[in-house]
Amino acid sequence: MENSIQQFLSLGIENITEIFNKGYEDPQDMYSVITGVFKEMDTLALNILADYIRSVDQAIFEDRLRKRHYKSEGFDDRILTTSRGDIRFRARWYTDKETNQSICLLEKVLGLLKDERVTEEAQVKVLERCVEHSYRESGCLSEVNEQLLSKQTVKNLIHSLEFPSPEKPEKKKEVDYLYIDADEDHIAQQFIMEKGDLPKDSLGRKINTMLGKMVYVYEGVERETIKTRKQESVRYRLVNPYNFCGLYEGTEGNNALWEEVYTYIEEHYEIEKLRKIYLNADGGSWIEAGKWRFGKKLETALDGFHLTKAIHRMTSQMLDSAGEAGSRIREKISDDDQEGFKKLAEELKGYCETESQTKNVAEAAQYIQNNWAGARTRLRAKMVEESHCVGSSTEAHVYHILSRRMSTLPMAWSHKGADQMCRLRAYYKNGGDMRKLVQFTREQAQLKKAAGAETDQIPDKISLKKVLKGTTVTDPDRRYLERWQGSLSRDIKKKFWFANHYCL
Repeated sequence: MENSIQQFLSLGIENITEIFNKGYEDPQDMYSVITGVFKEMDTLALNILADYIRSVDQAIFEDRLRKRHYKSEGFDDRILTTSRGDIRFRARWYTDKETNQSICLLEKVLGLLKDERVTEEAQVKVLERCVEHSYRESGCLSEVNEQLLSKQTVKNLIHSLEFPSPEKPEKKKEVDYLYIDADEDHIAQQFIMEKGDLPKDSLGRKINTMLGKMVYVYEGVERETIKTRKQESVRYRLVNPYNFCGLYEGTEGNNALWEEVYTYIEEHYEIEKLRKIYLNADGGSWIEAGKWRFGKKLETALDGFHLTKAIHRMTSQMLDSAGEAGSRIREKISDDDQEGFKKLAEELKGYCETESQTKNVAEAAQYIQNNWAGARTRLRAKMVEESHCVGSSTEAHVYHILSRRMSTLPMAWSHKGADQMCRLRAYYKNGGDMRKLVQFTREQAQLKKAAGAETDQIPDKISLKKVLKGTTVTDPDRRYLERWQGSLSRDIKKKFWFANHYCL
């Protein structure tokens, strides 16, 4: 660190003085002064970090335990990318005297994966940007230093993520009603295996749609008053929402999604105390397939947007009489008069002037019949004041959680990338900590590596805890214990710490 500070005193201060002199010539150009000073301070910080890493490497090299078990072989030039720039240093490589295995002890001490180039701090910054911005924009970590990670590097990070299960609470909640909303976003697919392999329909258009499924669980809706200069407005917010997002393709994937939802409810709420679970949805087949998991406590309510849309399709040809016709449809649904509804649908077809209008009436009527119970629940919720079924907010949530990042802009995704970004968006909206996500991913990668490859592992050499406790008086490693006093110097502590990292 002393070298970095001395270098800054000789060169950095001179550069900052030059920046100030240019600022005096044009005082209104504060932008150049600010960015110039930040750049010099970033350079100082990166040099100090490089000195720190070199000191760690030197401490390992001088350690007695290291000399007993590992032979120094040479150096390797390394670069670690941070959100403020690159740290450049040289790392020593060693050979295990017993296994003849080459290893970089510095990586183990610093908690780096093999040949890792991007620091944990930079990865966290990338994820925080990537949930809102493109891969290219997310790779620009520092506008001052113009430090960039390639789109491919960002993509590799996203694809490697492992998402933890929701944390279990110490005590389950007791609520009377619980709500589940479900919908999907239509995401454009780049290719299946390689570019150009997407199938096309009879009109030559690519069949490239993937469904990003979204399910969220919440405890109800509460009013929220927003004060403005002129007046107060009332908005509504969900109570304790939790989101599940991903592609979850096929029967197996869909079952896995609903199993995650049920497990979350089971672990966080007293299911026996629940009076009812309301499912707000549009009647999609993937949603209907998961209803059985919740038993008789579940009641489906058709999404109000889709119900209104279907009624409008049935009555659009009625012109000025459309409102009256819509009221008659709602009346038949509320009275559970399916036969009367069918007769009314046939009557409305008689007012159609084109084949397209007739088709619209038939398809909309069939949609309502297929979701009859859900449509009745939705209408009863509007007419009965004591109903506990709240309005659906799926359309807004699909946009804010998925569409805003996944499909609003003209972009296409790989299968893996779309699934990972959907999950990342859900993790972010659930209040997840990006650093914990990075740490969990690294832990999972190390577990997989340890389980699948016995080579490239560091064999246990000596337990520092054993050394400090001492098993016998004649133990040769007791010399460390004999030097132990009430307080240790920084250098001695550093030796213990480093030995503990690569020898335990």
